[in-house]
Amino acid sequence: RRIASLRRLVDSLLAAEYCGHTMPLTIMVDGGALAAVREYVRGVEWRHGPLRLVVADDGPAPVASLGIRGMWINCSSLASAGELRDDEHILPLEDDIEVSPLFYWWL
Repeated sequence: RRIASLRRLVDSLLAAEYCGHTMPLTIMVDGGALAAVREYVRGVEWRHGPLRLVVADDGPAPVASLGIRGMWINCSSLASAGELRDDEHILPLEDDIEVSPLFYWWL
């Protein structure tokens, strides 16, 4: 819902060093997000690997706001649904943070 902080987070992820690894990114947008937020995430050009967008208001059955708890549970459901290999991990990031350019080195 907060476009400025979301841009800051995405910009910091784009500027980070991934040690030559392919880095898939999933952006999950909660229900009730501003049109500007939905438009912004659809325009993100992720150059480090595949980009997946999950927008709660899209699709045949739009979802109301899940809140932080619901979004984290939804995020972790990717692992339980078998969408991740054993050597893959999920790092949930909220839109009000910014990562260091070297954050990936510590994972």
